Amino acid sequence: MNRYFLTSGVQGAPPLAPGQRTPKIMLDKAVATLAKGRHTSGWFNRCPVAAGIIDSYEDNHDRVDLVHWDEANKHVRLVKLEWKNNDPLDALRKILRYGAAYLFCRVHEKKLHFPATSLIKMNVSHVSLEVVAPLSFCQDLITLINKSKRPHGQFIDNKFVDSKINGLLMSLNVLAFPNWFKIPFKDGAGLKSKCYTAQLTDEGQAVRDAFDDLSPVWP
Repeated sequence: MNRYFLTSGVQGAPPLAPGQRTPKIMLDKAVATLAKGRHTSGWFNRCPVAAGIIDSYEDNHDRVDLVHWDEANKHVRLVKLEWKNNDPLDALRKILRYGAAYLFCRVHEKKLHFPATSLIKMNVSHVSLEVVAPLSFCQDLITLINKSKRPHGQFIDNKFVDSKINGLLMSLNVLAFPNWFKIPFKDGAGLKSKCYTAQLTDEGQAVRDAFDDLSPVWP
């Protein structure tokens, strides 16, 4: 694995433990597994953020939950997945940090020598920073956002972004899972049996449909 910002060749983290029950980990692994089985396309999970800029092992623990690359439109989505009982403010901070890291890497691309497989090298024109969560979580996050006049900071201002990288657009979005969606696995073993399959299962279809049916909550 190349230790650079968003190396697109990373499609799937190490195998999920059979007893794993953490909802967000099961979700990101399910999406990556469906992509690996060609039941959906363009999705990668657990992509490293800026690992290797200073040291080959520095910050390797910091990873984007999900990345979606739309090559035709040069559009990348950096997704911070959340579920119940997590901290909305922490989610906002992390997704903004990922955006800042991406912008830093683009600005200093020539000095940092990224490999061809990195999204930094893929002529991205739109970076969409997304928090994806159940509606109740999104509503709590929006309450925090509305308390601030500029919750996304200066670097997300598109005049500022474009001044650093000509033609680059960056956006911040909060998206909610459809109300009908429930994680259709109890643990990692169930996920593997329902997603790592030649034919798309009902459970795999539910995950795919949920991500296709995300509702914009903010802005």
